[in-house]
Amino acid sequence: MSWLWPFGGGTREGDVFWTARAQGEFRAGLAGRTDPERSQVQGRLTRRLCAVFPDRCRLLVVNLLRGFRPHPDQFVLHVEVEHRPHGVPVVAPHVVKVYFGPARGELEKEGTAWERCWPNGPPPGPVLMRVRPVRNRRGSISALVYQEATTAIGAPTVVSLEDAVLDCVRYNNPSVADVQTCFHQLYQGLGALHVQGRDDPPAGPASTFPRTPSLDRSLALWADFDPNHPDGNRHREHVRRISINSSAPFIDPVDYLAYVRDRAARGIGPAGGPPLVPTTWRGWVHGDLHGRNVLVGVGTNQRLTFPAVFDYGKLEPDQPVALDFVKLETELKIRALPALFDDMHPQSRNPLVQEFEHVLNRWTRHAIDHNSWRRPRRLPSYWPPHGRAEGTGPPAATGGTREPREPPRVGRLRRLLAVLLDLRSHAARALRDRSVQPGDWFRQYLFWLAYYGVRVVRFTNLDEHELLAAYVSAGVAAAELQ
Repeated sequence: MSWLWPFGGGTREGDVFWTARAQGEFRAGLAGRTDPERSQVQGRLTRRLCAVFPDRCRLLVVNLLRGFRPHPDQFVLHVEVEHRPHGVPVVAPHVVKVYFGPARGELEKEGTAWERCWPNGPPPGPVLMRVRPVRNRRGSISALVYQEATTAIGAPTVVSLEDAVLDCVRYNNPSVADVQTCFHQLYQGLGALHVQGRDDPPAGPASTFPRTPSLDRSLALWADFDPNHPDGNRHREHVRRISINSSAPFIDPVDYLAYVRDRAARGIGPAGGPPLVPTTWRGWVHGDLHGRNVLVGVGTNQRLTFPAVFDYGKLEPDQPVALDFVKLETELKIRALPALFDDMHPQSRNPLVQEFEHVLNRWTRHAIDHNSWRRPRRLPSYWPPHGRAEGTGPPAATGGTREPREPPRVGRLRRLLAVLLDLRSHAARALRDRSVQPGDWFRQYLFWLAYYGVRVVRFTNLDEHELLAAYVSAGVAAAELQ
């Protein structure tokens, strides 16, 4: 990078420079404040950065990274710091988290969780981006310095895993095989995290209902009208009306989880059959593993390189390990499926989303029964718009071949199915070794899939179609548990 000044309309305070882009993002994040108030906050940020990098020569704030639910007192900054060891200038990129006010407690929690999970440092590998908690003189964490993922990946282009998967589904570029390789590398790296939690704190199977205020809030949002989420109940009623038009099983996941919660609270178990809450393996989890918290490089010939995971704000021990799989699955498919049917009326689209969920579960059962996670090459005949039969389920052991000139939507659905099945194969490997029976891992997977699909109602960044897709996913998973 060049340290020439001025930076196209940016600002400078001492040896700390702000690009015009960083200035624009900063102003947008504090749109409700006056100019003197913004200047005061920017001064605090600048002083905090000076304390984080005391041996700097100069520091450039390249950009402010704002998430889908930004908070005015939480800042994530992409910075480049110049040092001069032995008189030779060296520039190093970092991502720095700085929180003010009550949000500082979240920063303390994240940094402490990282240190507790890796008391001797994380294992070597390119997947988990390193974090350096910076403490002030009182011993509390004032900032977190993340390893900068783009430089760590080392590819000419870096995209989110979500964008890579959506491009795979839409355009077959990157290929399904590339995405599968990326999943393998991702969960191989995360495996060190999941295994780490088995001893500190003691982790293991548990079958208690996850009673949390956030789940209670989610159930209330679905059940009742709320001024902040005026469409939640309408979506729910709409899905219940159209679900009778689908042959795929579906039960209301809100009613299901409320029923399980209430019976668990009163200590009432099932009258025979499997437990209401499947035995769940718990340990350390990332906790916020969606496709935008994973970056992948795009190398030569559009091949994907190693993924890089960041943002450990939800890193916690004694949590269901399945959550690091079901969250990624849900977040990927609720963005892919509505786009594949965006030219259709909701009365036609929603039953097809429901059917897709059912097909995904049938293929998963087939993989469990045959101990084979082969890539699917045929889809049922009800996928529009072609109307000709392509088989009614998973092919026989000898396999099937792809029909020539299949309609574009069918090819996209087939690629999405292949990607999600591969993701589930990694869940099977992570959970199966700790299960008594071969299919036990899938029961806990389905339960947490229903659990997470209901909880997404709290996320205000989801649009109507994504919210519906998550609700359908949860309802089909709940029905599969019956």
